[in-house]
Amino acid sequence: MILYAVCFRHTQAANIPISVYLEKEIDVNVMRKALAIEVQRNDCLRSKMALRFFGVKQCFLPEKDIGEIPFDDFLGKSEEEFASYVKEQSFRRLAVFKGITFRICIFRAPDGRYGLHGSFSHIFQDAYAVALFYRDLLSVYSALKNGTELPPALDRFEDTLKADLALYKNKAHMKRVVSFYDKYFNTPKSSLYSGVDQMRDLNRVRSRWHAPNFRGVPVFHVFRDRAETVGCPLERELTDAMAEFCKKNRVSMQALFQMGLRTHLSKVNENAEDVTMLLAVARRCTKADLNSGGTRALAHMMRTVFTPEMTFLEALKATDKCNLSLYKHADYQFLREFFKQGWYDKRIPWFTAMSTALTFFPMEMLDADVGMKYEYFSMGTGFMHVTNYTMIAPNFITGGYNCFYVHQTNVIKKEDVLLLHENMAKVIKAGIERPELTIGEILSEVL
Repeated sequence: MILYAVCFRHTQAANIPISVYLEKEIDVNVMRKALAIEVQRNDCLRSKMALRFFGVKQCFLPEKDIGEIPFDDFLGKSEEEFASYVKEQSFRRLAVFKGITFRICIFRAPDGRYGLHGSFSHIFQDAYAVALFYRDLLSVYSALKNGTELPPALDRFEDTLKADLALYKNKAHMKRVVSFYDKYFNTPKSSLYSGVDQMRDLNRVRSRWHAPNFRGVPVFHVFRDRAETVGCPLERELTDAMAEFCKKNRVSMQALFQMGLRTHLSKVNENAEDVTMLLAVARRCTKADLNSGGTRALAHMMRTVFTPEMTFLEALKATDKCNLSLYKHADYQFLREFFKQGWYDKRIPWFTAMSTALTFFPMEMLDADVGMKYEYFSMGTGFMHVTNYTMIAPNFITGGYNCFYVHQTNVIKKEDVLLLHENMAKVIKAGIERPELTIGEILSEVL
């Protein structure tokens, strides 16, 4: 609900539009039947919000009729027509208080590939939940098509919500969480904004406010939130090498991507040692959480300060350790954390050091035998409440990853985003080949 309020001018910015492209041809009628079954076995799709005088009430409907799912055939049509169609589907608002919490359609692209496009409200699903939805839906489709038994259903989102309410009433637990963030943000020097746009936005703010020492910029721009999405693939050869490196050094793939992103941000911001990113923490620690179709994610600010003398491997392990700490203390509301950091940084309200947000889907958490290979694709919503949002999702067809960069066009140029992706890959490749390289050497020799 907080995200929905932040995006009040363009509430579609609170939607999650994600498509899947399928490797095989599908039976549209069987897929429609699978969708009807999926709604009954995935309770977050039957969740409903209603406005009340003193707030909002959420309930779960016992059943929901989604009607006839459209099939849009673009075989033989132009790529421009298809792109326009996907964009129109992605940019449409969802009337969540009228019970329209998601839209989904089946399509055939101009190249003959079949797929599904869905737009889901972030109030009810996070990006990981959408990925779970597609995985479960394709499993149901395969079972119907092959005449086999349906797979076990997803765990109830309603149960995880009740567990959350109990958790937030646990005063001892919340006291530990608050204490962690008090120590986490209480540092001698305030955090520094390191933009994807290099120093342009920070310098604009410094000039406008006549404050050359400002270290943050305003965020959540409701009047400059128009955004575009740039998609870039990461080939299987590199991702296989990354997976092997992570296994050998006992670090996460997410930390490796973070090292690539933050090192680029450091490079284009005068080799800044201090970089802060917004990290989407899935909060899926238990088996029920991992298999819940509803929204579980909270955003947390991750700050890393790496000196030029640190080696790549040392910085990577420090990143991984910081991740684990944030995951351990993830049950903290984002706005409280946001203002807490601002208070410790002695910032003007709504100013921040974060320039980019990250969502990462681990391939091993979503990989399953669903009877066909598929890949994720995102067009964005046309608007974004932060300057840059990066989503990295597995491509089960190629075995690599697809990286999507949703960036505010009034702040960031397309060339900045392409350079971010290129340098991220360069840093990761150099780091896994020569982990003894120092951060200074990577900044001066690799980038």
